Amino acid sequence: MNDAQNTESQEQSLDDGMDTHNHPSIAAKFVLKQSLCIGAIGCLVATALGTAYACDEPHLHQTTLSAGFLRDCAGQTPASVASINSDCPNVQQGLIGSGSTVTFLQGVNRTLSGQKGLWYEVRVVHNQSTQKASSNAREGAIGWLRANKF
Repeated sequence: MNDAQNTESQEQSLDDGMDTHNHPSIAAKFVLKQSLCIGAIGCLVATALGTAYACDEPHLHQTTLSAGFLRDCAGQTPASVASINSDCPNVQQGLIGSGSTVTFLQGVNRTLSGQKGLWYEVRVVHNQSTQKASSNAREGAIGWLRANKF
């Protein structure tokens, strides 16, 4: 065996003898990687099941790209009701105009049939619409909007 092969076999035998008990930093990295993996899986499962989640930056303002009516789910979420049309009716005169500013409070992923996808509970900051249909969607009003409005 030449010197290069000898050194290589010594290094390999040293690596084989290492375990997490002798190297706490290796153990910590392993635990961190496993925790991140489990956390990511948990988030995906929660989103897939349609559970509500608090938005990361609730103070950020969002601008609507299209008009839509606020919906009132009476203490429930669009993800938890059987029918959007019967269980989350439009807020009477709750029209939000295009270009309006809202704040996201929470979001859900509706997986049940009918109007699937992301929904956001929003608080109106400024409504661009001045129509009579918007009289109940003034600053401070809260309701649900579908993500396709943003």
